[in-house]
Amino acid sequence: VDPSQDGIWDEDYVADSEGPWEVIHLAEMKYNRMIFYPDSVLHGAYDKPGFFEGDNYRLVQVFFLPLHLLTGYEGFIGSHFLRVIEEELREPVICIDKKDGWKFLSKFDDWEKIYLIIHNGAMSSTTEKNWMTIAHYNQDFTAHLFAKAIEYQIPVKYASSASVYGNQKKNRKLINPLNQYAISKLIIDYYVLDHIENFKHIQGFRYFNVYGSGEEHKGDQASPVSKFTKQV
Repeated sequence: VDPSQDGIWDEDYVADSEGPWEVIHLAEMKYNRMIFYPDSVLHGAYDKPGFFEGDNYRLVQVFFLPLHLLTGYEGFIGSHFLRVIEEELREPVICIDKKDGWKFLSKFDDWEKIYLIIHNGAMSSTTEKNWMTIAHYNQDFTAHLFAKAIEYQIPVKYASSASVYGNQKKNRKLINPLNQYAISKLIIDYYVLDHIENFKHIQGFRYFNVYGSGEEHKGDQASPVSKFTKQV
């Protein structure tokens, strides 16, 4: 099979530190296949010259797994994302949280390896009154993280909040943030709108009352559903 046929195979993908790889054959495989995603090759199988002699062939499996960056992994929503990525998708993930987020931004230099940013990290207390604390995490950190996403063209999925809508009056659709936490989320939503053309891809999710297992540590900040079930 011609490896360059129809541009299906790109020899730039085939290399290692010990010397060039060579595509010696492309064959239909009953229990194996090449899987392509929009911007990466997930899985391929290569034979490397020198790995076989005579009729003894050694097939080398090479995996190109998308690397995720997950913020807020210790939180309620973030912990569920982590479980899915590790246990169901079985894909590699870098996890950061509030305690090490800024240090990560200052030290990390392999952004070209990040396939997707899932940003759930935040100062999530809706009763927090210290605006400087809220802005430090919810605005400043997020803006710096999103700047990296723009620079390296990394897709982003991030958590906003339905609290930006506030208390709505009948037949009126307003943006009316309930508290300082909601204001911080709204500012980032506006930041995204102002820079929307610069992102490769970005989605913001204005969560309403998310509930489920893993809320025990949230105390009074737990969802109404979680509180109601304990009162029954």
